[in-house]
Amino acid sequence: MTITRSLAAATAALAAAASVALAGPAQAEDLNGLYNVHHDVSANGFGAYDEQWFLAPCGAGCLRVQHRERPVWDVQAHLDGTTWTTAPVIIHPYCDAGDKYPLTSTYSFDAVTLQGTESVSWPASSCNSAGTDTQRFTLTKT
Repeated sequence: MTITRSLAAATAALAAAASVALAGPAQAEDLNGLYNVHHDVSANGFGAYDEQWFLAPCGAGCLRVQHRERPVWDVQAHLDGTTWTTAPVIIHPYCDAGDKYPLTSTYSFDAVTLQGTESVSWPASSCNSAGTDTQRFTLTKT
């Protein structure tokens, strides 16, 4: 009886260890629906802000990314390994002088952690000199 219990306990422990060992890496969730996007721009001296994106599959390795608030934009992102990267998003904000200037952003985020970066660039204009910036963000399904 003792041998049977010991054998059963050892078998259960081995099965539990095997299930942990055989578990694969974290899987990316199916990105579909409304997501909160939390931007942390504290490294740039600005703090943080939130916005919302609507995400929907658009084929194998393709994700539609829509920003439905102003400024409205709608682009595709493509998957490379575990990283989604959008096509460039170009908006034309106003500067303090009242002139518009082009601001180009490209968003990249990890398909599993949903953490990413926004790479921003702008040319020299009457508003400011040319420059670039990088901001971190995190997506959370709402």
